[in-house]
Amino acid sequence: MESAREGTYTENIAYWLCLTTHYFATQSANSSERKGEVWLSGFPWLSAYVPDKGRLKALPEKVNNIGSGIVKMLYADGYLWVIYRDSLVKYACKPDNTYAIVAKKEFELNKHLLSLTLSGQYVWVVNEESIFQLDKNSLSLLKEHSHSPLNPYSASNHINSVFLDKESNLWVSAWSNGVSYSSTRDAFFKTVWIKPQSKVGSEFVSTMHYDPDGYVYIGNKFGGVIRFHTQSQQLDEHYCNAPELSPNVTSIQSDKAHLYVSVRERVWVIDKQSRRIIGSFATQCNDYIFDIKLDTFHRLWITTYSGLECFEEQNGQWQNVYTFTETTPEPRRLSTNKLHKIYVDKAKNELVITSVMGLNRLQLNAKGEVVRVLKYAADAKTPHSLSSNYLWAIDKDKDTYWIGTMGSGLNKVVLTDNANGKLTYTAEHYGIEEGATSNDIESVEVDAFGNVWCGGFYLSFFDTKLKRFAAFSNNDGLQGHSFGTASSCKDAEGNLYFGGSHGFNYFKPQAQMFSSAHLRVHFSRFENNGKVVNSSIEFTDALSIAYPNNDFSVYFTTLSYNAPQRLRYRYKLEDYDTDWHYIAVNDPAPHATYQKLPYGTYKLLVEVGDWQQWSGAQTELTVVSKPPFWLTWWAYTLYALALAGLLYVCFRYFMRWTQMKHTIAVQEEKERHKEELMQMKMQFFTDVSHEFRTPLTLMSHAVTEMEEEMPSNKYVHTLKRNTGKLSNMVNELLEIHRMDVYTPQLKANYISANSYVQAIYNEFKEWASKVAITLQLTLPEQEVKLWLDEKYFSKILSNILSNAIRYSNAGSTIRLSISVENLSELTPLYKSAFENTTHTLPGKQLVVKVQDEGIGLEKNALSEIFKRFHRVEGQGQKRVGSGIGLSLVKSLVEAHRGGIIISSKPNVGTEVIITFPMDDSYLLPEQKLQDSAFQLKEYLSDYAVEYEHIGEEEDEMLNSPQEDKPTLLLVDDNHEVLMILKNIFIKEYNIILASDGEQAIEKCNQHFPNLVISDVMMPKIDGFELCAILKKNLQTCFIPVILLTAKSQIESQIEGIELGADAYLTKPFDVKLLKTNVRNLLNKSKQHTPIENIRQKVIDKKQQEQLDKLTHLVVTNMQNPHFSVDNLCLELGMNRTKLYSFAKQATELTLANYIRKIRLDKAAELLKTTDKLISEVCYEVGIDSPSYFTRAFKEQFGVSPSEFISGKR
Repeated sequence: MESAREGTYTENIAYWLCLTTHYFATQSANSSERKGEVWLSGFPWLSAYVPDKGRLKALPEKVNNIGSGIVKMLYADGYLWVIYRDSLVKYACKPDNTYAIVAKKEFELNKHLLSLTLSGQYVWVVNEESIFQLDKNSLSLLKEHSHSPLNPYSASNHINSVFLDKESNLWVSAWSNGVSYSSTRDAFFKTVWIKPQSKVGSEFVSTMHYDPDGYVYIGNKFGGVIRFHTQSQQLDEHYCNAPELSPNVTSIQSDKAHLYVSVRERVWVIDKQSRRIIGSFATQCNDYIFDIKLDTFHRLWITTYSGLECFEEQNGQWQNVYTFTETTPEPRRLSTNKLHKIYVDKAKNELVITSVMGLNRLQLNAKGEVVRVLKYAADAKTPHSLSSNYLWAIDKDKDTYWIGTMGSGLNKVVLTDNANGKLTYTAEHYGIEEGATSNDIESVEVDAFGNVWCGGFYLSFFDTKLKRFAAFSNNDGLQGHSFGTASSCKDAEGNLYFGGSHGFNYFKPQAQMFSSAHLRVHFSRFENNGKVVNSSIEFTDALSIAYPNNDFSVYFTTLSYNAPQRLRYRYKLEDYDTDWHYIAVNDPAPHATYQKLPYGTYKLLVEVGDWQQWSGAQTELTVVSKPPFWLTWWAYTLYALALAGLLYVCFRYFMRWTQMKHTIAVQEEKERHKEELMQMKMQFFTDVSHEFRTPLTLMSHAVTEMEEEMPSNKYVHTLKRNTGKLSNMVNELLEIHRMDVYTPQLKANYISANSYVQAIYNEFKEWASKVAITLQLTLPEQEVKLWLDEKYFSKILSNILSNAIRYSNAGSTIRLSISVENLSELTPLYKSAFENTTHTLPGKQLVVKVQDEGIGLEKNALSEIFKRFHRVEGQGQKRVGSGIGLSLVKSLVEAHRGGIIISSKPNVGTEVIITFPMDDSYLLPEQKLQDSAFQLKEYLSDYAVEYEHIGEEEDEMLNSPQEDKPTLLLVDDNHEVLMILKNIFIKEYNIILASDGEQAIEKCNQHFPNLVISDVMMPKIDGFELCAILKKNLQTCFIPVILLTAKSQIESQIEGIELGADAYLTKPFDVKLLKTNVRNLLNKSKQHTPIENIRQKVIDKKQQEQLDKLTHLVVTNMQNPHFSVDNLCLELGMNRTKLYSFAKQATELTLANYIRKIRLDKAAELLKTTDKLISEVCYEVGIDSPSYFTRAFKEQFGVSPSEFISGKR
């Protein structure tokens, strides 16, 4: 900026520097043509000063054509702008460094020009009296700004210089009047000042009305009616100033030809064209008029403090046609006579009138007659009520009324109709709390964007989305701080007009009223613990505070002079604050304060904005809070070293604890999942069991009938046994499900334990003897009596004894005993023991012990056997249980408040101890029965079916072997299934029986059967493993194998086929299908194809090589008993399936038949070329059974080996 005293200054504009010397004396100016050169002006020539060389030089004459008398010059936008005393010249520089005039403006002034500046498309030139705004291109004068007595904010008349800042504010300095500024941007609020007339206050606007003819008609005090043309912005202050229009115009309405102006108690009619009063009429009540409105029927409605009157023009005269008061009969009665403003809703054909007692809503019919008056009043008990009954200004936007009050702010009112036709309303009110300068809302206008403008004390803008007010004052270009009651209107283009004490303002609202995007925050002062540390931190990037002075304040501001009163700030300390802190508008010293700031490095962010939006540009300042020495890094290093050992120990402990916790969690999850799965299984089995009962009942009845008719038929006996077995399994499933859902309801009898155990022992002794097991009983000498549920006690003991027999070997002994002892006196027989005595009632116990010499259990298996569906699978057991019995036993023992102790040792035996309390206090009176309907014999009959068939004679070879019949080996662990298979094939084949896979392998190696039929699920060695063993052995790999199983899954079938099974049938099987498979497989094995013929069929060279290699391997390993199919696969580089497929494709024989052919061909060769015995040749070709060798040789060559030697071929 220029210096306020005589001297020099510089101004950097583009590449030019400006230097003025002896400013007040010579008024000289200068400007630089190029960087590093300064032009100096003076009489009578221009000179140039070169700073690098420190000398002056005269400019060429062609430059001096600019002339002398220069006041100021400026180079910008490629032009040289020069002010002379009475003119402004715009020069353009030519290539030859001469200057040509582009434009020139002459001024006829009393005071010569002083200064100039540029902004946008304008050139600003000043003299002492005026500021001239010119077009930059043509230098034509656009506007002259000078001092006006009417406008206290007009320019001074003692101007000496002008300056334009970066925000396009024009700063003007004046002699003895300081500095003033104004924005060069187009003013948002445009002001029309009204000259005062003869009386004080005549410039006060009392009412405004827009007419479609393009004029705003304005009523004021003592000044009549004036008008403003909205297009030309010309004010006609002498439109109609008849004395009849004094002292105050309260309202104006118009039609095409007339104005209707209310003054006191009369309405005056003015002819618009002649501007003369042509008539008038008075209200019937002769009271002061507040408002007049024309409706769609061209009737004039007038509000007074004596009610509402309606006038209609009849024969050129206005006549009163309706009067409404607070005493008018319903439904046309008003809430009060004191009425204010009228809103005519032409769309709904109704009037809404404000008053001192709320709203009155007049509904009109198609003829314009009032059919109903609805009244709306404030109710303090209702949350969405009017804020006050004293209502004044009103306007409407869509279905929402905006109503101003005197003292209670702005009301948003929506009138609603409910389903019953009852008219109600909802209201919201806004005032000082939302930013209004006052709760007196005297005029209301809704703009095109749905926002509300309110006049009163200052002009306020209400944003309906943000629900906030923004106030405008004189600093924003308003005519004053006071705006009249209901003195506002809106024109056809959306411009709003508000009248006040010195004239009126008009403007066109925008969707986004203000923009703060260009604003930036500047830090101004820093205080630490209340003391100013740095009064200027504008160029500081970081501040530091140290303990204990960690309280600080940072002051900031914005270098904006356009409406600074509407700026607001927010700040946040990153990594400390989670939300922004907001500073109220108009805070004289905005700042951020923090106390006891924790140690660390933070970033203070500050942002400025107006009340509508934030600028989006944040100013940053780094704040470092330094810790005391005991919290510094080297202190922490010492702490870390001191605690390193402890942390290591804690870490190790934590890791172990975490690992243990994880292990427990995983185990718990497994247990939970297992329990859920168990519940699902149990529910499924229970549902299925219920479905089984009906067909089982029908089967049982049918079997009973058949038994009576055919008492000696073995098939009927088999059917009866298995029906009973199924029924027993179903009952167990249902019983254990009931245990899950309901607590077992005991029905106890007072029984003799000696007698009861003796009876159960007698039944099981006979069954144990059938499997060569000895059952011993030991009873106390004295009779033991106690309360027990006979059924449950029988079930418990029967399950324990049945398991003992099932898992004991033939020739072993099972010992059963009872005694009365204390629980603490009991000692398990073996070290590995599991106890379940949690629910056991203390005191004397009936102790039942069962000791066997069976397979025994591992320690970790003891706790599992009482879990539902758990099945013990060990060496040598002949039958595997369902896994339900022991789980049921556990539940029943716990119901008796007893306990279970089980101990075992693998391959030695198992001891089970069951205890029952002698004390009957756990039983309810209704659980003690005097009579018992339980039949022990009938109950134990369910267990008899399991042992009925045991002991039947089984012959290893069931008939005398006949050489003309093929031999079948039948393998199944179920005796009855084995007998059925025997009866199917006994007439056509030699039959060999085996009860498990281990026996089957022995008998295969001994008898070499023609075909094997085997079950899959068997103890020791199952069907899959049996098949794999047979197919791996070169001596047995040729034997066809048929697998029978209850597993119907396709995966199981695939597994059997991959292991070499020739057929796979699911139970229950079809007898015809089984017989057909047997015949086909035997017929295939009888087919004879000489090796030579096989080789002739091989057409592929690679196949021929593989086949020769296969043949060579078999021949060279004939006497190797350990050479198996797996060895063949390894040598040939094939898997088992591919080898079988190759053999079938290349030879049209199975692999087993092809190997057998090689052996027999080799045998024939040896018999023909050597003198070896038949038995020697048999063993040399790898066949261990002479009988099988003889049978196979005859099948292939048609003669026996002896006949072959004798030449009887």
